[in-house]
Amino acid sequence: PRMACLHRVLGGYNELPEGFTYMEYLTATAAMDISRSTAKRWLKKMLKQNLVAYDNGIYRKVHSTE
Repeated sequence: PRMACLHRVLGGYNELPEGFTYMEYLTATAAMDISRSTAKRWLKKMLKQNLVAYDNGIYRKVHSTE
Protein backbone atom coordinates (compact mmCIF):
# COMPACT_ATOMS: atom_id res chain seq x y z
CA PRO A 1 0.00 0.00 0.00
CA ARG A 2 2.87 2.37 0.77
CA MET A 3 4.28 2.07 -2.75
CA ALA A 4 0.82 2.57 -4.23
CA CYS A 5 0.60 5.78 -2.22
CA LEU A 6 3.92 7.01 -3.60
CA HIS A 7 2.78 6.01 -7.08
CA ARG A 8 -0.32 8.19 -6.63
CA VAL A 9 1.86 11.05 -5.40
CA LEU A 10 4.00 10.79 -8.52
CA GLY A 11 0.91 10.54 -10.70
CA GLY A 12 -0.34 13.76 -9.14
CA TYR A 13 3.12 15.29 -9.46
CA ASN A 14 3.10 14.68 -13.23
CA GLU A 15 -0.20 16.56 -13.49
CA LEU A 16 1.24 19.66 -11.84
CA PRO A 17 2.66 22.58 -13.83
CA GLU A 18 6.39 23.37 -13.68
CA GLY A 19 5.81 26.14 -11.17
CA PHE A 20 2.79 26.70 -8.95
CA THR A 21 1.60 28.52 -5.85
CA TYR A 22 0.16 26.77 -2.83
CA MET A 23 -3.38 27.76 -3.85
CA GLU A 24 -2.82 26.46 -7.39
CA TYR A 25 -1.54 23.22 -5.86
CA LEU A 26 -4.66 22.86 -3.70
CA THR A 27 -6.90 23.60 -6.70
CA ALA A 28 -5.05 21.03 -8.85
CA THR A 29 -5.14 18.31 -6.18
CA ALA A 30 -8.83 19.00 -5.46
CA ALA A 31 -9.49 18.48 -9.18
CA MET A 32 -7.71 15.11 -8.82
CA ASP A 33 -10.13 14.22 -6.02
CA ILE A 34 -7.45 14.44 -3.34
CA SER A 35 -8.41 15.72 0.09
CA ARG A 36 -6.69 18.82 1.43
CA SER A 37 -5.04 16.92 4.29
CA THR A 38 -3.64 14.34 1.86
CA ALA A 39 -2.51 17.11 -0.50
CA LYS A 40 -0.64 18.82 2.34
CA ARG A 41 1.00 15.53 3.30
CA TRP A 42 2.04 14.93 -0.31
CA LEU A 43 3.53 18.41 -0.61
CA LYS A 44 5.64 17.82 2.51
CA LYS A 45 6.73 14.47 1.06
CA MET A 46 7.63 16.02 -2.30
CA LEU A 47 9.69 18.73 -0.60
CA LYS A 48 11.45 16.14 1.56
CA GLN A 49 12.22 13.96 -1.48
CA ASN A 50 13.44 17.04 -3.39
CA LEU A 51 10.79 16.58 -6.07
CA VAL A 52 9.79 20.21 -5.61
CA ALA A 53 11.62 23.25 -4.29
CA TYR A 54 9.99 26.21 -2.56
CA ASP A 55 11.19 29.73 -3.25
CA ASN A 56 9.53 33.08 -2.67
CA GLY A 57 5.98 31.74 -2.60
CA ILE A 58 6.41 29.51 -5.66
CA TYR A 59 6.88 25.76 -5.74
CA ARG A 60 8.92 24.48 -8.67
CA LYS A 61 9.50 20.97 -9.93
CA VAL A 62 13.07 19.84 -9.45
CA HIS A 63 14.48 17.95 -12.39
CA SER A 64 17.47 15.80 -11.61
CA THR A 65 20.36 16.40 -13.98
CA GLU A 66 20.89 12.68 -14.46
